[in-house]
Amino acid sequence: MIEDAELRQIYQASTSERLAKLEESLLHLEKQPNDQAKLEQFLREAHTLKGDSRMLGLDAIEMLIHQLEECFAQIKTGKETITPELCDRAFVGLDAVTQLVTEAITGEEAQVNTFEVLAVLMGAQPEAAAEEVEEDEDDLFAEEISFSEPEVEAKTTLIDAQKTQAIDTIRVEAKKLDALMGDIGELTVTKSRILDEIAEVEEIINLWENWQQNNNKYRHLLQTLASRLPEDELALFEQFWQSTQAHLQTLGDKASQLKAITDDNSSNIN
Repeated sequence: MIEDAELRQIYQASTSERLAKLEESLLHLEKQPNDQAKLEQFLREAHTLKGDSRMLGLDAIEMLIHQLEECFAQIKTGKETITPELCDRAFVGLDAVTQLVTEAITGEEAQVNTFEVLAVLMGAQPEAAAEEVEEDEDDLFAEEISFSEPEVEAKTTLIDAQKTQAIDTIRVEAKKLDALMGDIGELTVTKSRILDEIAEVEEIINLWENWQQNNNKYRHLLQTLASRLPEDELALFEQFWQSTQAHLQTLGDKASQLKAITDDNSSNIN
């Protein structure tokens, strides 16, 4: 639950509006999957909700919203298309987020298994896979095997082949699956934060480049006015320009180092 009452009230008002817009956009995209404007609106609302949740330390909400973004970002780039199955998964995610938002506002515990919902958003179906393996095992060993010795080798080979085919779907213990999904969730949140940091660093670099260009224009202006200004005033302007240029050089070096670090972190997590 969000402890600060004022922040809680602000978050409640903003998320109520954003969740409504997300649901409305998703319903629209389900019927008109090629509406790019609606897709852009969905992504904007999701990104803002993710940022608000991260600011308040609501990691579970941030993680699920980020995965929703990932699903629909693939559509924006043309790598995927909107399907009824994708919309169903997205509605599961939105429902879970709504419950978690209610928990953050009211303190009432949400009956949401975050990592199971994350698995659904990723398209995983662990329960179905486990059931399939159980059925395969039953088919293999339910009947008693009784045959003469010449047939033993052939029957054994057939059973081994069936076992090999069954490896396509492996039953995983619930504890191990929860641990795996936990690691995936942490990686998803970390990747989201790194991408946001990269965007912020790029914005800083753009500001630095604009500042550097303006300073170069200022230098050119000084050279133009050199013959019109008294030497003492010109010296002051020159000193100011050199000081600004030195600070810009330091800032540019630091920004480049920071970008190299964030790029390295991004490549390591991909």
